[in-house]
Amino acid sequence: MSAPIFISYPSQNEKSAKAVCKFLEDRGIDCWIAPRNIGVGTEYAEALVDAINDCQALVLVFSSHANTSNQVKREVERAVSKGKVIVPIKIEDVPPTKAMEFFICNTHWLDSCDPPSEAHLENLFRDIRSFLSALGKMTPSHKLPKVPSQIDRASLADRQTTGSSDSNMGSRPLPTNRQHKVSQLINLDHLDNDALNVVQFAQSLASRSRSTEITHRLFMAGFLSESEGFASRVCRTAGVNPRLLCALLVALSHQDSDSEDDDWPTLQLTVEATERILLPTLDRASRMAANRSAISERELFHAFCEQADPAFIEFLKYPVEDEAVEPVEVDLTELRQMNPDQPGMLERLTLRARIVVKQAHQLARQRRVSPIPNRLVLAAFISTPERLACRLLREAHVAVTALCEALVNSASGTTEVDPMLNAELCERIITPMLRRSRELAGQGCFVTERILLRAFSEVTDPRFKAQLKTI
Repeated sequence: MSAPIFISYPSQNEKSAKAVCKFLEDRGIDCWIAPRNIGVGTEYAEALVDAINDCQALVLVFSSHANTSNQVKREVERAVSKGKVIVPIKIEDVPPTKAMEFFICNTHWLDSCDPPSEAHLENLFRDIRSFLSALGKMTPSHKLPKVPSQIDRASLADRQTTGSSDSNMGSRPLPTNRQHKVSQLINLDHLDNDALNVVQFAQSLASRSRSTEITHRLFMAGFLSESEGFASRVCRTAGVNPRLLCALLVALSHQDSDSEDDDWPTLQLTVEATERILLPTLDRASRMAANRSAISERELFHAFCEQADPAFIEFLKYPVEDEAVEPVEVDLTELRQMNPDQPGMLERLTLRARIVVKQAHQLARQRRVSPIPNRLVLAAFISTPERLACRLLREAHVAVTALCEALVNSASGTTEVDPMLNAELCERIITPMLRRSRELAGQGCFVTERILLRAFSEVTDPRFKAQLKTI
């Protein structure tokens, strides 16, 4: 039996794990927990793998026992490799081991006690409910209240409603006196059903996040709410897990709200609530659309990418600091140029991995060398200090800057290098590296910088490895 939540725990903390499971299931969130959900005659390991593959998030009951449990570590590692969200609930005040920290260093910890108190479990439930609701995975009887549609296509032009007068940047709570001014709803007759669903879902998220407007984060989450929508397909082509990105954007929007008032009004699609982001996007989409009376999600998304605030574009490139497993780094400018129906050479590479290949191409153009040689690919891996390869070389006491300069300066040619990345430029090292990377990542998984570096070390010419020792 599959369930949206997988509960990972060491056997010594079974009582706490069962308490977490019961609390969530009493509130309508199905959980998978061993050994309860392992069927008679089913192989234990096979059942665990299937449950992790099918879940949306893994709740880790964390303690000193979890720190030293190989089984727990394998479960967390499997979940991370499959792009699942990790939600650790700490029942013992101990730091994670280095191995455990590698997988969960960027997650939001929930401090608790042993056994977990109801207050801590309530926080856990609220976080998971928000996450599953954003993905549309809550069971029907326990979903958050559906936000009624404010769009009546027959009478929209004549209707009036209340809306917040606050249209400043960010997500701010309404004044305590709940003063509203009358404002007309915007007209969305010119959107097709897919584009309309994006706007309505973003509106729903704004109400749940107690936002006075549809912010960049919530609009982007609206685009990612449908797993087979255009924006989600573009993200997967770009090596981004749309489900993780959507959950992150929603979670951050919830953190922005400092109001605990449950009596929050439904956000209406008024001019005031939409003028900063949605209205400019609709205007741009209308101007670029082939059919202005039926703007598609593709056109709306391209317009959003063009109209997005530069600060938001930069935020998406590093939405979580020091992200070791690279699940959610996005370049909105690149997404605008991608076609998921005709994926290119760098399909399913994460942002950091794509930057390495593009940097190697740029160096080849500067040095007029074709095809791209080993030394320029390695130089691309160590061209900036925060690169993974730089960190590894520094640990080995290698002068990274000097090595990079030596590699670049030793490559020179006379060929006019094509400004576009193509098969001829990549045939010597890039193409074999990408092929091996995809083998290492596994079918359907994203190629990270770490995987790319490992593939490069495997396919590199042995003669070049010998030269490196002299350099």
